[in-house]
Amino acid sequence: MPQVARKKKIDPLQKAIPKNPRYADVLATVDSGSSLSRYLRKLDETNENFKIKPGEIFRRMKMTTFVHLVIQVAETNNSIDQNDIQIDNNRPIDGCDDEKQCDAINDSVDPAVNRRHTLESVIHGIGECDINDKDQLPKDSKTAKTKQYDCPYLLLDVRDKDEFDLCHIIKAINYPHTMLSRCMNFEIREMLAYRNKPGHIIILYDEDETVAPRVATVLVERGYENVFLLSGGLKVSYFQYIFKLWSLNLVN
Repeated sequence: MPQVARKKKIDPLQKAIPKNPRYADVLATVDSGSSLSRYLRKLDETNENFKIKPGEIFRRMKMTTFVHLVIQVAETNNSIDQNDIQIDNNRPIDGCDDEKQCDAINDSVDPAVNRRHTLESVIHGIGECDINDKDQLPKDSKTAKTKQYDCPYLLLDVRDKDEFDLCHIIKAINYPHTMLSRCMNFEIREMLAYRNKPGHIIILYDEDETVAPRVATVLVERGYENVFLLSGGLKVSYFQYIFKLWSLNLVN
């Protein structure tokens, strides 16, 4: 008698799960850990927002890393300012003989030392010591310039001036990418001050990595060794809810 071939048993765990196109865009609400679909989705977001090319000669910096850098620098500067205020408050006041009178004068000065930093106040330059600046004398230009160059990073916006005036990251300086076409004097004063300076870096960004990678490549080829590219630019900063970094100039 001829033998009839039996069908192989199919493992139910190996069966393909049918997909309903109606619910194709619905994501899982339970965090089940690492998965292939999540990894592929992350790759798609990276390819869409970050235009990474093989053989890049410059270094990159994430937007979250840049925010941590800004907050760390602001906290360091604030701690130095607080120490200066504490030293000034401990100095004896001229023309004050009575100890109680001196204590009353010192108590009337509110240094505002117990306020915590928020991302918005740090980026906008509102520190603990800036609240009562109206009652203080303005600093001289040399001190302000020295404090500016003491910042460990220089943020350059390489878009056109019109785009920079409309929207840019606060504390950024406009450096149009067209200046690289000059044979001489293609650098601005701040770039010369930060060029290859130990402990200092230059960060470039644009809208969506359209021109910033080319600017970073040219600067590295011209001798800059401390150039970083802010990955994703303004586009990623918006999607990561860091739009408080922006300085907007909306025109009706």
